[in-house]
Amino acid sequence: MRTPIFVAQLVVLACSTTPLLPDVVPGRWEKVDSLKPGDEIVLELQSGEKAEVVFVSSNPEAVVLGTDSGKRRTITKSEIVRVSRVVKTRQRELLGLGIGAGAGVATGLAISSRFDETFFARRDLMALSCGGIGALTGYLIGRGASRPEHEEILFRRAGSPDVK
Repeated sequence: MRTPIFVAQLVVLACSTTPLLPDVVPGRWEKVDSLKPGDEIVLELQSGEKAEVVFVSSNPEAVVLGTDSGKRRTITKSEIVRVSRVVKTRQRELLGLGIGAGAGVATGLAISSRFDETFFARRDLMALSCGGIGALTGYLIGRGASRPEHEEILFRRAGSPDVK
């Protein structure tokens, strides 16, 4: 009889943990090479120059960028110390909403299986009400846990400090 509650708790626990994504590996260009043309990035060069540019393309030796004036600029990879981009966090709110709704529905179904002939026995009502509460909670947690925007590091030279 405790199995549905255990399963619901296990689902909630699995959904509430933040996936551990690997940070950028120093000296590796895979994240930069996977950018789409038109993505906005921030470059830091050996000279100390920092520029907000538009990614155009990448090859094994250089990165081709677009500037505000519409001109293209090619910079060799050996000149680049760090590449990053600004990420909007709306995605975290929607992810929280979806996970919260799913966890709420699972919890509502687990609760309703424990009761007979009461409001709590109505599986559909419990799933809807708990799903709504879970969705709202997940949205608020996703919104509160994220900043309006943050910087994602795509490349940093091996041995360089990871400071802004």
